Amino acid sequence: LNRAPKKKANSNGTMVGGQWVDGRWPGKGGMAFRQFGDRIRLALAHELNAMTCMAWVRLDNLDHYFNALMMSGDARVGEPQWQFNQNGSLNFGKRTLAGWGVGHLEVLTSPVKLDPDQMGLWVHIAVVYDNPSKTLSHYVDGREISRHPLQSLTPIRLGRPEIGNWTPVSGQPMEPIRSFKGRIDEFAIYSRALAAEEIR
Repeated sequence: LNRAPKKKANSNGTMVGGQWVDGRWPGKGGMAFRQFGDRIRLALAHELNAMTCMAWVRLDNLDHYFNALMMSGDARVGEPQWQFNQNGSLNFGKRTLAGWGVGHLEVLTSPVKLDPDQMGLWVHIAVVYDNPSKTLSHYVDGREISRHPLQSLTPIRLGRPEIGNWTPVSGQPMEPIRSFKGRIDEFAIYSRALAAEEIR
């Protein structure tokens, strides 16, 4: 359910598989991603020069080389990829060239911040993409853990992103299996760059 004010009627997500379970405390809902196909599909026809994504996550494991948080699979210029790496770092990629292949994305990766001891614990994560300042920042539990200069200032084109999974529409991308394993609560996308104080 899209809780944004003045939302468009078609902006609610579609839940595919998954299961409503307790979120960050008993009686508060969150979504569990357990099976290979679990995901939430969105349709967001927006171009953004600034964007903040944030969520509470409780990881069960990092089974794959990449583990999807929010990703688009149309292989179009400007589409975003936000995911965990298997080593517990976060990365955000934006496609700069259409199609799959090495060198088609600008990828900005945080230091390693989640380790096996944190599996099963709730963690707040955020990424701030900001063309005007030409920077991208990763946050964990309200603290900025890395800041990177942006090379490409093409706007973000959300298109048809998926939360917790992704479906490449054609071709053969590297690492096509990226399903998230765990729970997600209060996933939010903002059409501006939130300040550090707001994220805290």
